[in-house]
Amino acid sequence: MNTTKVILVLALFGCLYQTVSGQDSTTEITLDTIRAAKIIQVGNDLMYTNPDSANLKYYEALNILQKHDLPIKHAKVYLKIGFVHSLKGDFPEALQNDLLSLEKAKLSNDSLLLMKVFNNIGDDHMNSRNYEIAYDFFSRALQVANKYDKKNVIATVNFNMGFVLKALGRYNEAKERLIHAHKISSEINEHTIIAHSLDELGHLYFLQENYPEAKKSLVLAKSLIDSLDIKEARVDNLTKLSDVYIQNNEFSTAIELLDKALRIALIMNNDNQQSSILNQLANIYLQQKKYNNAREVLNQSILISKNSKNDVEIYESYMIYSHIEEETGNPTKALGFLRKHNHFKDSIDEILLNTRISNFQLQVEIDKKDFEISLLNAREQQRLDEIQKQKSAQNVLVVLMALLLFLLITVYRSGIRRRKINILLQQHKEEVVKKNNELDELIKVKDKFISILAHDLRSPIRSLSAILGLAVKQQMTEEELKSIILEIKTRTEQTSNLLDNLLEWALLQMDKITVNKTSFDIHLLVESNLEMINNMTGKDIEFKNKVESLKINADKNMIDLAIRNLLSNAIKFTKEGEVIVGLKKFNGEVIISVQDSGKGLTDHELANIFDENKMMSNEGTGREKGTGLGLKLTKEFVERNGGKIWAENNPTGGSVFSFSLPVK
Repeated sequence: MNTTKVILVLALFGCLYQTVSGQDSTTEITLDTIRAAKIIQVGNDLMYTNPDSANLKYYEALNILQKHDLPIKHAKVYLKIGFVHSLKGDFPEALQNDLLSLEKAKLSNDSLLLMKVFNNIGDDHMNSRNYEIAYDFFSRALQVANKYDKKNVIATVNFNMGFVLKALGRYNEAKERLIHAHKISSEINEHTIIAHSLDELGHLYFLQENYPEAKKSLVLAKSLIDSLDIKEARVDNLTKLSDVYIQNNEFSTAIELLDKALRIALIMNNDNQQSSILNQLANIYLQQKKYNNAREVLNQSILISKNSKNDVEIYESYMIYSHIEEETGNPTKALGFLRKHNHFKDSIDEILLNTRISNFQLQVEIDKKDFEISLLNAREQQRLDEIQKQKSAQNVLVVLMALLLFLLITVYRSGIRRRKINILLQQHKEEVVKKNNELDELIKVKDKFISILAHDLRSPIRSLSAILGLAVKQQMTEEELKSIILEIKTRTEQTSNLLDNLLEWALLQMDKITVNKTSFDIHLLVESNLEMINNMTGKDIEFKNKVESLKINADKNMIDLAIRNLLSNAIKFTKEGEVIVGLKKFNGEVIISVQDSGKGLTDHELANIFDENKMMSNEGTGREKGTGLGLKLTKEFVERNGGKIWAENNPTGGSVFSFSLPVK
């Protein structure tokens, strides 16, 4: 008993000593925290009226707080900075700050803070149209919110997920999420989320062409947004409502709403919203035949879009300009603006493709950082454990016998703990190596993909440009013009098919495609492909559909692409003759075959045509070129649906490509 009292007294003195020695640093942290809080409040007051000044205040507060180990406060300031960038439409910068917030939040192990960060990162990706990644982060936020029954966050995240599903065209799922968000927010009287939910439901009804319901929801949303003074939602609500009035040919009301939205966007200093609204006004003036008014607002839109490097709105502006010049009898100018429009479209498509690849790599990097942070946490915990053991040892040094017993127990447990930690660290090290190898493979896939884009798309696009140049500059007969138009159509369809194959191949490499089996009529699917291909080929080929009407259960989009690729392959190597699509049943499977009357396949081609490690492509009878991706995709899609594919020569000439599918 007496020994215990001695230990307690000594421990008390140790605590008092630590308290006195740490008093000065604690006082400094408290004073800095109070200063930073006051500066942050000033930033909050400036957020909507002067966003740039607000961010300067937040950075000032951050500089004060960064002198101390306060990860939660750091994370919250980064969140505010990211939100201001989002208000200004600078979503990449918003994402960078929210990712910094994520790093700090993970160090704090604050689940509720992580929930907010996940939601904000989802917002950044949603605003940048990276909807799949956005949905993933919203799902993480919803998981935490459900765990802690945070109804306001559950309502917010359901609203965000509804927005993403709407953007992905999954309207029924989007409607369920938005109605659920409205229901929960109504239960807890969260009027801001009610307003946002009504606003997005109105736009969803608009997309489904249910204009009366769209107007009803949007008007209710406008009333709530105005009464609650939700500044960031006003512009979107007014532009959505104007779209409804445009559909009802109430142009004057639509113009009034857009003018009001434009004034708010100017106050908010949001260039992206300004250029979008100006393009909407130009479209209305175009419908009203007010061409000078349309040109005036388009010039403003293009100027703002160029300053903010908004290629999407420049792309829209040039298309509207092309329609204006066409309607006012200036075909040359119309063609010039159309070329500018197409130039920006190619640029936007390339940016979107690179963004997809970059986002996937970013996700890998985020996962890698998550692992590194968890490893650092484990090491930090180990360090803290060691410190705690030393303190405990110092407190029991007053009693020799107790010290001896304590040290023996501590050494024993420490050995076990170290062995476990060493095993864990070794496992973590192996996982890091694995992640690095996967990242290297992804970089190789990206390089290969860009190489294909650079070499195989350049030729058809240049050919199209040359053909269009001839059509514009030269006088030609009606027969020559028809021939050029047919050539343009053929080149366009070939390029489109190549792009489809490239994108599907890229998604396969990143493992982003899943099989979605449904029941469909194989005869109708073959018929639709034959109709499309028959209209684009310039060869003397007769197409025959000998496939009977039969329901099969497979992924319709995958089988559609497989049939289209095999038909394109048959046309490529057939100068004249016939292409026959047939079907037969065998051992519980259906076998679909595409037979051509071309030159057939060599023994080398038959042996290697479906080799996964080789990319084979020969020139067609019309000098068509290819990448070899079509047959690789076809093989992959058929096998994912439980089938097999093979090729053989027809004894009467030509080749036959066949694949099997289970009936059920």
